[in-house]
Amino acid sequence: MNELSLPQRAGAKPDTTAAMPHSQLTENSDVDIYDAFAEWLFSLEHISEGRSAVSLPSSRAVWLAESAGAIRPGLTREFTHIHTEPGLGSQHLSLDRASAAEVFEKGWGEPHPMNDIIPDFELLMIFAARDAEELEVIKQITLRALEYSLGVD
Repeated sequence: MNELSLPQRAGAKPDTTAAMPHSQLTENSDVDIYDAFAEWLFSLEHISEGRSAVSLPSSRAVWLAESAGAIRPGLTREFTHIHTEPGLGSQHLSLDRASAAEVFEKGWGEPHPMNDIIPDFELLMIFAARDAEELEVIKQITLRALEYSLGVD
């Protein structure tokens, strides 16, 4: 996998919860940005929408079909989910450690509270896109998580 080469996210980190459920409280997506992200995400090949096995019932889980191929050991077919509450647009996903470090360094996300108990990869929250430009960055990170879930190195 190539480096993500993310731009620096503008502004301060949004307010988030430190405990479960891990949520973004401020600077969430507006409805148009959220809808554009969801439409793009659920149009990807080998993807379907379903109920999350790990998040709030209101979350929209992104499931990889069997036709996508094998999943990296330790991960599940729910490769990400996007939140609708308490605010729109943040998501949880898994990345390799180098990609996650870049996401953290550039301000696009933070470690999940359960990350310390995971031995081989990073579980993180990606902050919600605030505008169309940020949405393009979020798509890039999401595609990296998809590749990582499928074992692409």
